[in-house]
Amino acid sequence: LGGKAPPPAAPFSPKLGRMANALAPLDLRVLRVIEELLKDWAPGQRPVDTALVLERMRLGADAEAEVAEAMSGLLANGDIDGKEMRGDNRALDVTVLAITEQGLRRLRR
Repeated sequence: LGGKAPPPAAPFSPKLGRMANALAPLDLRVLRVIEELLKDWAPGQRPVDTALVLERMRLGADAEAEVAEAMSGLLANGDIDGKEMRGDNRALDVTVLAITEQGLRRLRR
């Protein structure tokens, strides 16, 4: 209506990308980290497990239960293939073998 055009979008920067990632739900952030780790490691080199995800996300041991539960949810929802170790009615560790097609589609959204 005769108003000014909006200013051009700022170019994407890694800092803005990290900020957007921090606002994403934990399970989606974990899935993105799993994708990075699976690309980085040669098959059989080191399993992509909860400890490795925590390390890559630069989170401490206090976040281990929450990350393990997020990984467990990804496994239950069919976003990843892997195996889960449970105890005391909760996920203790999840080892990821691959990201499924469903998980890849979710990452691309």
